[in-house]
Amino acid sequence: MKYKFLVFSLLLFSIPLSAQKLDKAKEGLKENITAPKTSSEKNIQNEKNFSFGDYMAYELLIRPLVWITTKVTYGIFVESFFEQNTKHSKMKLTPHPYANKMRGDYTIDTNGFVANRVDLSNVVLTDMNHTYGNNLNVKFRFLERTNIEYNQLYLLESDNDIRSQFFMHDLTVNYYRIRTKKICLNYGLGASYVHSQVNKAYFTYNTGVSYFLSVPLSLGLEYKKTPFYDNGITQTKINFNYHLRQYAMEAGYRFYQIGNVSYKMVALGAKVYL
Repeated sequence: MKYKFLVFSLLLFSIPLSAQKLDKAKEGLKENITAPKTSSEKNIQNEKNFSFGDYMAYELLIRPLVWITTKVTYGIFVESFFEQNTKHSKMKLTPHPYANKMRGDYTIDTNGFVANRVDLSNVVLTDMNHTYGNNLNVKFRFLERTNIEYNQLYLLESDNDIRSQFFMHDLTVNYYRIRTKKICLNYGLGASYVHSQVNKAYFTYNTGVSYFLSVPLSLGLEYKKTPFYDNGITQTKINFNYHLRQYAMEAGYRFYQIGNVSYKMVALGAKVYL
């Protein structure tokens, strides 16, 4: 396995904050970051001795239900019994979409596939008004079905020399549940940390799908949620990609819900597959 190292640096300027749209969003997050309400404690009494009827109920009803639930859950989220030893279970990761006449992220061809890959993308953002930003995303894909994803979001609002900023990053582990030549779908869990006077961390979940039309075009849709109890952070991405060898031009839309404030932004950038 070839080891790859990526070095990232980000220079942030200290900018005075004011009561603008971004400040309202951050205040909404801080106001709702409180300790979750604890439910009343319940006393559970365990019987020291089980009757023969209890034992039979456990063996004939409870245990089979647990076994069935486990198998169904595994089949839905990981791999079902019917998929084992099929083409879907044997899909390999391509070096990049449309490489060597292969279709998308996965191929059944045993020649030309790779064991791991890095997808690096960066886009600039604008709401065509007073808010600008940058979105850096890195996916380290390995074991054919898994990736570790780092996502960084920076927004800057500037209006009449009054500026406010928002900065957060998240780290998730994703599993690719659907892997075909034309479409792949993934989901994952992780954690997010919000800077810019919020200074809080919370868990994050996400899902995404990629659809490869034909050379050189593809579409992507991603949804990510950080609950933060009442008000949280929602990131929705719609991407249109134009592929050229191991590179891609990326354009699309971003929809952000930060606290109780929403943003609709245009995204434009590039992607490279390493």
